[in-house]
Amino acid sequence: MTTDTKADLFEELYSLSKKQEEAIDNSDFDSLTALIGEKQKVINKIDLLNVQDVVDKTTHATDDLRDLQKKIMTVDERNRNKLMDMADMLNKKISLIKTEKRQMKSLYVDMGDRGNYLDKRG
Repeated sequence: MTTDTKADLFEELYSLSKKQEEAIDNSDFDSLTALIGEKQKVINKIDLLNVQDVVDKTTHATDDLRDLQKKIMTVDERNRNKLMDMADMLNKKISLIKTEKRQMKSLYVDMGDRGNYLDKRG
């Protein structure tokens, strides 16, 4: 296989990384999951080409491929950071919900069934 094929695969990988970014921005986790699967298939093809290159002793990454690899890494790092931020935000919301739940439970336990009625005549 040729460098052009490898370049095409890296272009596809970059495109999928950008689509992942869109899915993250739109909180479309179904699409994100599908894109991760597609991306893994492309990575597997690149790995196969890399093995063939080693066997053929023709491993020469062009400047274009290196630049594209850097772009992919940049987008993937940005995507990872966004997902980490989303996870942090969700953890904070969950923590807040748990706190509010404890507060509500405590409120009702404190009130109990002590007959907190306006009319205290039996």
